[in-house]
Amino acid sequence: MKHSLYEVAAKCFNRGKNYHMEKIAKAHQSALLASRMKDTPAKMKEAFLMAAEQFLKCEQLEKAVICLQNSGERELVAHLYEKMNQLEKAGKTYRKLERPVKASRCYEQLGKFNLAVETLVENDQYELAIDTLTRYKSLRKHGISNECISTG
Repeated sequence: MKHSLYEVAAKCFNRGKNYHMEKIAKAHQSALLASRMKDTPAKMKEAFLMAAEQFLKCEQLEKAVICLQNSGERELVAHLYEKMNQLEKAGKTYRKLERPVKASRCYEQLGKFNLAVETLVENDQYELAIDTLTRYKSLRKHGISNECISTG
């Protein structure tokens, strides 16, 4: 679907009874129209959110992430990254949003206990950092963890 002929493509897919591709073409058209609304930021945000919803319905998660980023909905971006099992990106996004518990959870799932503890300590979440360290030590004791935490 090159050259932004998404409306034409949607009609062709409809005539060919490929309704899934028709929905994808319409989602692309919505995103394209949203990108042209630079003079009205509120409408642009709303349009990108609608396009993201359309992409989600078509199971086009990567495209939905882009639309959510363009809408400025970072919390939704992080949540979708988590759903897509892109935990590194989710953790970074949550960290930027100053959501240390969520960021730490993502890093811990990746086995990156260093980052998990560091994120919590940076945000004065010492009790949670101790809990994370305890889980790390328990996993290490059973030979499960693959990352060391420096003690310096």
